[in-house]
Amino acid sequence: DCPYLLEARQHERPAAPDPEALPHRDVEVTESFVNRNAALLMPQVFPEPRLEFEHLQGQATWSASGGRRELRMKHVEFANRDAAGTASGSYAWRHGELGDIDVVARLSRAETGAVWRYLPHVIMPDVRAWLKAALVGGRADEAKLRLKGPLKDFPFADPNQGVFQVTGRFGGATLRYAPDWPPIENVGGELLFEGRRMVIQA
Repeated sequence: DCPYLLEARQHERPAAPDPEALPHRDVEVTESFVNRNAALLMPQVFPEPRLEFEHLQGQATWSASGGRRELRMKHVEFANRDAAGTASGSYAWRHGELGDIDVVARLSRAETGAVWRYLPHVIMPDVRAWLKAALVGGRADEAKLRLKGPLKDFPFADPNQGVFQVTGRFGGATLRYAPDWPPIENVGGELLFEGRRMVIQA
């Protein structure tokens, strides 16, 4: 079965079919979709496993061949309370496997204070907790995500295994470095997540 699940509660046009409903013979189905109030469930990747979307629109192609399933997504537009942007790429898997992914996403809007919510399991819990408490408010522009490789090796500490990189600039945030430190307001700088590494340059 598919390790990830998309819930779409309101469709303006038909959603892409369930990949597990595809027959085992070779088949390919392409659908354009516009979904409102959708949710992507990824408990194997994120501690906050439910990613809510107020708007999700694009084109998806599901294919099945010899037990292999593949999803290709073209110019998907998404928006929720924390971010808005576009994404494209592919994801392929077999039963019982995490599969391989190749995705590029660009954010036109992102709330800096919500970064912690989208950090994967591989980021240490104390780092996630620090970001949640320390980085408040602010906006990030022109952020970019690159994710490519077999998900069993995520977050690709060895660059030969794959790529996990998030880059972007942020501004207008408040930094509370430690509870007994005075907050620093209107902070701006650059964010980098790469493999297991996180860098904030203010």
